[in-house]
Amino acid sequence: MAIGLIIRFQSISESVKKQSNRILAIGQQLGLNGAIYSAENEATLWQRLPETIHSDVNNSVITCKIGVLPTAAVEVINQIKFGLIHLSSGLGLVRLENQNQVLALRNLCETNSGFLSVLSAPVEIKEKLDIWGYNGNALHIMRGIKEQFDSSYILSPGRFVGGI
Repeated sequence: MAIGLIIRFQSISESVKKQSNRILAIGQQLGLNGAIYSAENEATLWQRLPETIHSDVNNSVITCKIGVLPTAAVEVINQIKFGLIHLSSGLGLVRLENQNQVLALRNLCETNSGFLSVLSAPVEIKEKLDIWGYNGNALHIMRGIKEQFDSSYILSPGRFVGGI
């Protein structure tokens, strides 16, 4: 398993070039492979990352949105085979293979003041899991809103957080 790091500099063109070359040199000193993307290639790179996680999704793949404290991002990303996490915000997307991986990663995320929500998964897995994984303190407010606007519970019954 390999981990990649993508760094984005935004400033005056000369400054960006200098910073990029400096980071590339540091990586080479550490024996790492590196590349500099610019202009259209750089824009497409950032666009392709989330698309790659969602692409080639077959019936057994589980995609999830995660969030953790930025200080825990590296620890979390080390526990997955395929995904990305933004080090500034701690938000990311991951691709997992089974229910046990989902539960283990959710536990790690929650331990680090975060969350894991299942975006897509086979039906049999969705039926066994709480796809939202919400354990916050606003559930009673959400239930009140649901009661007020859909007191008969006919709109998407049981599909939201907490079975709302």
